[in-house]
Amino acid sequence: MIAGWTVRQRYFLGIGIVCLLAAVAIGYQLHEAAPSTAATSEEEALCRRFMDLKNAGDSRADELLTPAPVAPKTPVTEDEGRRLDAQFIARNRFQVLEVRRHPGSTKLNSAGPRRFVLILKGGCASEPLTIKTATGVEESQRFLLDPDLIVEVRDGKIHPFEVRAHSDS
Repeated sequence: MIAGWTVRQRYFLGIGIVCLLAAVAIGYQLHEAAPSTAATSEEEALCRRFMDLKNAGDSRADELLTPAPVAPKTPVTEDEGRRLDAQFIARNRFQVLEVRRHPGSTKLNSAGPRRFVLILKGGCASEPLTIKTATGVEESQRFLLDPDLIVEVRDGKIHPFEVRAHSDS
């Protein structure tokens, strides 16, 4: 079939095939890099509602969170201290710049909790805590500027999980 074609026809056929392959490769890359429309789940929508309310200074944002904890009078574990820091900081005044799916989050098609990273702008402080460490007991209170707040969404509520210094990854 191609044997009877002129050099010019074969040239344009080759160019057409290369363009088609390039378009498929670019389309695949864009599809892989772009967030899926399915990724905008109820959980992500809840985080975005929290962002909108928080950025508007609306106290109803705190209603989307789990109940506010009380700073314990007794020492807590390091893990519990990290969780409490996140819960206290989630109620601070700040702006939410972005909501991202946490890279290690449960797959969208499974039943586990979804984790999100809220990129914050502003100074945040936790409550003073007493932390049990491997070497004894330490007093702790965290102060962060523009941190990332990692949250889990379960049962229609945002559960602040961890707060850390901002990372672009």
